Amino acid sequence: MKKLASLILAVLLLAVFAGSALADDTWTCPNGHTGQTGKFCAECGAARPAAQADDTWTCPNGHTGQIGKFCGECGAARPVAEAQRACTKAFLDELDARQLVYTYRGIDDDDDEGVFIDFDGDNTTISVYCYFTSDEELCYMRVWNFIDYDAASFSSVLVTVNDLNSSYRYAKFFADTYDNSVTVATDLILRSADDVGAICVEGLWHLVQIADLGYPDLVKYALK
Repeated sequence: MKKLASLILAVLLLAVFAGSALADDTWTCPNGHTGQTGKFCAECGAARPAAQADDTWTCPNGHTGQIGKFCGECGAARPVAEAQRACTKAFLDELDARQLVYTYRGIDDDDDEGVFIDFDGDNTTISVYCYFTSDEELCYMRVWNFIDYDAASFSSVLVTVNDLNSSYRYAKFFADTYDNSVTVATDLILRSADDVGAICVEGLWHLVQIADLGYPDLVKYALK
């Protein structure tokens, strides 16, 4: 009799646990219908969203659901929690003090620590990538693909770039024949005794202002 009672109790407990496990596996469809249990929503037919890994991340360019060290869509490095180098920290502290929004990009394959900042200029949007070298003696800033131009326009673009470089001191324009684009650049030599954060922000301002001023001369060559 005891064996029979024990068997019945075990069956009942198994049923309870099975029901509990089933309840825990319910999901809510993208259209808000709760309590779904199958592969598709019983109310609207929407597919069950794929399970996400616990350690997924979103890359600086907005691609979600990444799981490795680099974005599978664009190759951007996975951001880390905070800057690793003193010069980068000083720069970010200065940006925070001025309430400027940025994206910390971590350390890349060249061992450069990166920061990305977008600015809305009077003439165009300027996207600046700032890189701090491992020896902490150099910060180089680049506006990649400022414009893309047709290869047939290279001679005219080069004349314009040279004219701009004659006009401005703190940033330089380069016409790249590899991918037919113009890059705007500045390099800052850093010394530990300097106010690194303030120097980098000043260099950043010069770069952004010069790029924005030069854009009207270059935009006529830009591919649509």
